[in-house]
Parts: sequence; C-alpha cells; structure tokens
Amino acid sequence: MEEALYYTVSVGITGHRNLSLENLPRIKEQITFVLQSIHNETERTADSFRFKPLLRIVSCLSEGSDRLAADKALSMGWQLLAILPFPLQSQVHGMDLNEAARIQSKKDLTDLCSTAQAVIQLCQNPPKSWQHAVPPFNDPTSDNALAASFRQQCYKEASDIVIEQSDIILAIWNGLPQSESGGTFDTIGSALKRHIPVILIDSMHDSPARII
Repeated sequence: MEEALYYTVSVGITGHRNLSLENLPRIKEQITFVLQSIHNETERTADSFRFKPLLRIVSCLSEGSDRLAADKALSMGWQLLAILPFPLQSQVHGMDLNEAARIQSKKDLTDLCSTAQAVIQLCQNPPKSWQHAVPPFNDPTSDNALAASFRQQCYKEASDIVIEQSDIILAIWNGLPQSESGGTFDTIGSALKRHIPVILIDSMHDSPARII
C-alpha cells in the first residue's frame, strides 16, 4: 500500500481586536470564504499530486479577529498553532476589559489553547537587564514605562513568529496606518517585505477580500 505524503499549508492571522457589530457578520462570512477557498484549493492540489494536506491556522488568539479565524479554522478540521505573546496565566490577557468580560475572555483563550496542536508562550520573564528597574517592572498590566515597552516587545515577537510560521497571512484591517510594533499594520508590512502573500479583509467597508 502506497504511503501518503503530507505537506502543511499554514495561514497566519492578524487583525483588530475591536470589530463593529455592524461589520461582524460580513467579516465572519469573508473569513469563511477565504479559509474555505484555501481548503478547497489544497484539496484539489492534493488529489492531483497524491499529497495529503495538513491545514493549519497560526494565531496569537487575541480577542476579535484572531479568535474568529481560529474558531472557523478549527470547525473545518484545521490544526491550530497558538503563539501567545504572554503566558496563558498572565494578567495581561483581557487587561482592558471589565471583570465579567475578562473572565469570559480568559475562559475562551484557555479553551482554544486546549484544542491547539501546540502552544508557544512568550515573554515569561522580562530581560535580565531590567532587573534594576523600579517595581512593578515585571507586571505586564502596569503603566510603568518599562512594563509598557516590555509588552510591546512581546507583541512584536509574537507577530514575527506568526509570519515565520505562515505561508499566507490573512489580515483583517481597517486600512489605517498604526505606529504600534507588532500590530496589524506592522504585521502586514513585515509579511510583504518577506514576500509572503497577504489576503486582506477590510474591517470597515463592504468590499471583497483581496490579495495585496
């Protein structure tokens, strides 16, 4: 009996956390369309070359875009590679939400991680060179300037790993430039510099998904 050959197609997700309720149904439909199109094409290619595809979504699992794509991909039988900017138990997850929303968000994150093929947890400790800083240098929820800088580095590191692990980037973006390192705009730019194709879903306007 001929042994099946496997290959992996990985789709990284980047996008905004806060999506308007008005645009949410359309964004969900477009995520489904893009992932299903990739799924169908890889299946077609597999039939032609007798390869068996392993489809994988790569996500930081932030609220909003990241989790929408991860949920949809998992429902289609894809694997999940979770790249957490902070450890699963970190207080930074959902830090800007009210208590009830934060508890629910943490539960959703934990549930998604339990389904992942692998979970990479970054930034478990601040750099040793910061040990002299005034506490709470190691509190990711602190307003301390070093803590804020540490968080930004963690987001950037996670974004870079998502790009490195992906063949395609799916971006849910409002079209506006942003200064945050590791944010949606920065991730799109970094992926394009590395010649990784980016599929764009406009989070604000009703327009078709497109490759940029």
